[in-house]
Amino acid sequence: MHYKVLSDRAGYFKKDKEGVDTMCKLMEDYADKRARQAAEAAAEKAARERSISIATNLWNKGERDLQQIADLTDLPLDEVKKLFEGKTA
Repeated sequence: MHYKVLSDRAGYFKKDKEGVDTMCKLMEDYADKRARQAAEAAAEKAARERSISIATNLWNKGERDLQQIADLTDLPLDEVKKLFEGKTA
């Protein structure tokens, strides 16, 4: 390396027991954070897909009040309108 300070610091994290432990802890924390974010994103996606499924079922059972569908599914009214755009009442 061209810079002694950088070289020393990198060496600390690669070779020194305390530095290696610190780096391992940081990487474990980062991996845990990313796993939580992925789980949250998956849960949000599943909830959204479930809401769309419920909205579709309501429509198929004859519910035509889009505001009512939006209220029951917690979907935004604009999204419900787009979902059933072009479908006959």
